[in-house]
Amino acid sequence: MDSEDRAALVGKNSNDIVAEISPMFITKDHLSSLSGTQWVDGEVINLYIKLIEQRSLQNPGMLRVHAFNSYLYEKLQEAGHASVKRWTRKCNIFKTDIILFPIHVGGTHWTLAFADTKKKVLRYCDSMGGDNPKCLSILLEYLKTEHEVKQNCPLSDDWKSESISEEVPRQTNSYDCAIFCMTIAEYISRDAAFDFCEDDMPNLRKLIGSQLLRKKLMERQKAMVFKSIIVHQKESMRKLKREMCSTEQKHHQLMEEFGKEKHQEYMDKSDEFENLLVEEKQAQNKKDERFLSRLKTAESEIVELKETLETLLK
Repeated sequence: MDSEDRAALVGKNSNDIVAEISPMFITKDHLSSLSGTQWVDGEVINLYIKLIEQRSLQNPGMLRVHAFNSYLYEKLQEAGHASVKRWTRKCNIFKTDIILFPIHVGGTHWTLAFADTKKKVLRYCDSMGGDNPKCLSILLEYLKTEHEVKQNCPLSDDWKSESISEEVPRQTNSYDCAIFCMTIAEYISRDAAFDFCEDDMPNLRKLIGSQLLRKKLMERQKAMVFKSIIVHQKESMRKLKREMCSTEQKHHQLMEEFGKEKHQEYMDKSDEFENLLVEEKQAQNKKDERFLSRLKTAESEIVELKETLETLLK
């Protein structure tokens, strides 16, 4: 979070509301679950998904989104369509392009289902690669009943359901599923290709927190992520240079301590030490290589988007 975000939290108690899209809200305590490697609170997910819907309504050129909260699926499991019939009394979800369903699996894992009304398909996304035919069956049955209620006719037989978990970015840890869920939903709402990965999660946690406080999503979400990556990688490079300088200084100090008579003996040890240093540098270079093309692209994009970012973050 930047200084503006931190200022918004000054003087707030843990139970104070820090962001709200009526009737939904999150407290400072909810927001804090985005820190580090904590499991993210469900209210954060629900408000963020609602923020995606709000953006679509404010930008006519974007896909129209209807966002359900995670309680819909829980209700459908327990009592079917009748228990949530009133949830859509003021809207017709079939007049939107994308319908988002955040799913809390077993109370420990977050996934996402979404319906594309134009393509007539219901899809399931799990960042850990799982399928959930039961979930798809329950949601498709909900869509069939809701269509009869709202459209006064059966849902077309052209509709199908499928899991696309193998096509979404993969999670290998046990704590970032909510970030994957929210980010996948945000990309789907823009019909954007998935170009993020697990390495982006720490930056996305910060970005999501900032966007919730400002109640505004960036149209080019990855710009801030890449900017943070650039800062991180530049700092890593500076740290490596400092370590190299320190090693060279130690080399000269040892030369003076050993004296000329020990020079040859030291040089033999120095060669061995230098070889180890070269191997360490090569290992670091290999680690950094995967970021090089990304950094070049991101640096160019940051320059192009500077004015846009300044406008969006006001």
